[in-house]
Amino acid sequence: MNPPSTPPPQYEPGGDRIMIVIVLIVLTALGGMAWSFLSRQNAPADAPEIKSRHLPPSAKPAPAPAVVPAPTPAAPK
Repeated sequence: MNPPSTPPPQYEPGGDRIMIVIVLIVLTALGGMAWSFLSRQNAPADAPEIKSRHLPPSAKPAPAPAVVPAPTPAAPK
């Protein structure tokens, strides 16, 4: 006499946990992209562009000339 065999499960046990982890990863990635986009919207007008930060030194735009302070006269003794 064979005992009645149980039918195989219709889905993998623990599959819900895998889906929750995948959803959390996707939401984290989307949240990071939104945060990056919104923070660039509030950046100061003179902030460097994102693309210029990752260019090789030969392709970066020339920096603005530095202002040289006027020499200070020596104090009399």
